[in-house]
Amino acid sequence: MNRKNIRNQKSNYGLPLNKRQLKSIANKKYGIPFIIILVIVVGLITIFGEDEETPQGTTEISNGEIVPGERYEVEVSRYIDGDTAEFYFNGEAERFRFIIIDAPEIDREYNNHDPYAIESLERVEELLDNADTITVEFDTGEIQDNYDRYLAYVYADDVLLNVQLVEEGLASVRYTNTDNRKYIDDMYDAEETAKEKTLGIWSE
Repeated sequence: MNRKNIRNQKSNYGLPLNKRQLKSIANKKYGIPFIIILVIVVGLITIFGEDEETPQGTTEISNGEIVPGERYEVEVSRYIDGDTAEFYFNGEAERFRFIIIDAPEIDREYNNHDPYAIESLERVEELLDNADTITVEFDTGEIQDNYDRYLAYVYADDVLLNVQLVEEGLASVRYTNTDNRKYIDDMYDAEETAKEKTLGIWSE
C-alpha cells in the first residue's frame, strides 16, 4: 500500500486532518461563499449574544453597598407572580420580593391557583411593561430574605407597586414584623380602601 492510500485510510478512521486538508475539503465540498456566510453568522450571534447578557438601563453598584432610600434602575428578566419578579440588577438576574405585601399564590405544578393570583400577576406585567423606567428601593431593614431574594419597593415610573396592588385588592399587607416599614401606613390605608370597595381578594 502506498503512502497516499495510507493517509486516506487514517482519515477514514477519524484521525485528525491537518490545516491543508481541512481547507481543501471546505473548498471542494462547500466553497468560499459558504465560509464567508459562516463567518457572518458567527459574528451576528456574538454581537446579539452580548446585548442579551448585558441589559441596558440597569444600575451597577460600584462599591457593592446598597443605600436605603435610593432608587436603583432595573430591567425585567422574568415575571413570577404578583409579589415576586426577577430583575437584572447589578449585572445579574436576581429575584426580588415586594416588601410587606403578599399576593395570591400561583400553582404552576397543578394549575390550582389561588383566587386572583393570575389577575395579580397580569397587573404586575401590565404596570412594568408600560413603564418607561423601573426602579427598586431598599428600606433600612433586611436587604435579602432566607431564600436570597432581594426585599424592595418596586416602582413602575412613579407608581409604587407595593401600594398599588394592595389598593386594587390584588395583594394584602403581611410580614410587617421587620424594620422595612417606610411605607407601612400607605399600605394599610390602601388595604382599607380595597376592603371598603370589596375589590379583588376582598370580594370573596
